[in-house]
Amino acid sequence: MRYVLTLALATAASLTSPALSKAPPYQPGRPDAHAEGGHPPQHAPWLKGDKVPDVYQESQYTVVDWQRRNLPAPARGHRWVRNDSHQYGLITENGTVFEVVPQSDHQYMRRWTHGERLPLALRDGDYIVTGWQARQLAPPKRGYRWVHINNQYLLINRVSGRIAKVTSDGQ
Repeated sequence: MRYVLTLALATAASLTSPALSKAPPYQPGRPDAHAEGGHPPQHAPWLKGDKVPDVYQESQYTVVDWQRRNLPAPARGHRWVRNDSHQYGLITENGTVFEVVPQSDHQYMRRWTHGERLPLALRDGDYIVTGWQARQLAPPKRGYRWVHINNQYLLINRVSGRIAKVTSDGQ
């Protein structure tokens, strides 16, 4: 009787072991992680080169209004999708992440046009072009400066941020 009771207690203790009850953390690239009870893949942030979970191949996640969201046009064989981690991902036909843009930062990826007003955060610091001559840009008029954002050179009014001229890299 004592042997049966000891065996029953040992079995119960092993079933409640923390090692058995703790789920492994989600690891991108491991298709079995979600099945093992890890972090659901739809909540894991994407990185360039990751394979997106199959759920994001469904049309409900496709971003069809990418222009309104100021995202660049997807190349042939690519499309924009959104995930539950507040990211836009440019994915290939096989679901590989080509580019990732945080939803809060998508304004930085936009194509700027003449007459628009540049946000204050994009008018200073690292965006200012100091060597405009080497980049074959026209000298800025008094009260204006060149900034470089997303492969575009923008001539802006220093005070208002209004864009007076737009030149793309390589032009």
